[in-house]
Amino acid sequence: MKARLPVLRLASELIRPTVVSVLDMVLRDRDANLRIDEVTLPPGSSAVGREIQELKLGEISNALLVAYRESSGQWRYNPPGRMTAAEESVLILLGTPSEISAVCEHVGGTMLSKPTAEGA
Repeated sequence: MKARLPVLRLASELIRPTVVSVLDMVLRDRDANLRIDEVTLPPGSSAVGREIQELKLGEISNALLVAYRESSGQWRYNPPGRMTAAEESVLILLGTPSEISAVCEHVGGTMLSKPTAEGA
């Protein structure tokens, strides 16, 4: 698999150079202060049993919900608002550390590495 990664990256740069540039910025640029992070919904989370749209994540933070991993491991990219959140599912968010932390606190979720400062 590791041998395929450089080939896939090169192909991606040729086909979608702007997308690759954005991902590089998000993942590598310390000045951009954007992260892709995950928030797990544990049992007892206030989000469990509610539709994604009911969570009103856009009112809490500017973080974007880009994907949702069900507890079964199935992925949903750009999850629909009418999708119901379940325990042990994971929200994949794009935003600043403080924006992602705000979503985590709002839904009663957990993060593997909770940032301590805006630049963390």
